[in-house]
Amino acid sequence: MSRIRTAFVPAATLALVMVAAACSSNGGSGGTPSTQPGGSGNDAAPTGVLAQYAGMSVSERDPLLAKIAKEEGQLTLYTVANNFTVLGDAFEKKYGVKVNVYNISTDPLVLRVRQEEEANRLGADVVDLTQPPFLSDDGIASYLYPGLKYDQSQDLIPNAVGKGYVADRVNVFAVTWNKNLVPDNEVPQNVSDLVDPKYKGKLFVANSDSDWYAALVQYYEGQGKSRADAGAIVDGLIKNSAIAQDHGTLISLLAAGQYEFSLDALLSTSSRNIAKGAPIAYTTADDRVISPLVLVPCSMGVFTKAQHPAAALLFLDYTLSAEGQQILVDNGNLGSSTVGRKSITKYPSTVADMTDFAGDPSYDADYKAALASAGH
Repeated sequence: MSRIRTAFVPAATLALVMVAAACSSNGGSGGTPSTQPGGSGNDAAPTGVLAQYAGMSVSERDPLLAKIAKEEGQLTLYTVANNFTVLGDAFEKKYGVKVNVYNISTDPLVLRVRQEEEANRLGADVVDLTQPPFLSDDGIASYLYPGLKYDQSQDLIPNAVGKGYVADRVNVFAVTWNKNLVPDNEVPQNVSDLVDPKYKGKLFVANSDSDWYAALVQYYEGQGKSRADAGAIVDGLIKNSAIAQDHGTLISLLAAGQYEFSLDALLSTSSRNIAKGAPIAYTTADDRVISPLVLVPCSMGVFTKAQHPAAALLFLDYTLSAEGQQILVDNGNLGSSTVGRKSITKYPSTVADMTDFAGDPSYDADYKAALASAGH
């Protein structure tokens, strides 16, 4: 069974754990992994496996990786998702390799990885989180193995494969409304319709979704708007909105009828609450959404200093497989492949270009300015 930790133990304690793990972990560059004496374990970290197999196609490398991974026996995943244990259990059943899952939010995860790298005691083999830390200079990009090879045979979302990472799932933002306050015949067609002053005070938005902001600006630019005009549309939405500190609060107040629409509700959160009977919806009775749905990629990467490199790469491949993507879907996620996104492919949507977002700090600055100018 996969083991999960919902938070990290204190740093001093974890350091002792990682020392023990490093001393007992398997290394080597191929065939039977081996541990070399001396050093931290990461000094002999097995980049050879990754160099040998990461450039192969998935169909070529996975049978070879499976044999080595079985000998490595385990891998450790750091993730911001809270439901990867089911995927880990399925992987263990299929390959006989245990998955140790550590669940933690983004900022502490990035800090932990950086601290462990500086101490040469990296505890994880694989990492899964939103894309910006994979792209920014102060994130974790330099610690990831850059030579991953994937093609589009799985019909991944645009720009899914980057240097050291590949999109494995997506966060979906969907305009959601209170059904008791908004009848179907009054549901707008496009999110830009909600810029109308008549909606002022009827909208709700979270205060931590600069990626959602960037994606909508990019979307309207793609519709032929200038950057300034596209930004003005999204700024207008925020100007009409009250603010929430988190998505759970946002949905709770929406369901209670304090607001009519949530602009940036997470589809996964809305779906869970709808299943529990909350009077909210993101589709009309005739199966129409307020377009577009906004898809923000989350990605997975393998650390160059992974102590279990074959297991790590095999786990990434499994996550992107049809089987792995279906497991993500069955447990409240949406995957990055056609299989993983099949429930929403019929709806108009836009995928955030996170490389553009990470490389252009004006998105975050404009988002914060919009919040400030609206009095939030």
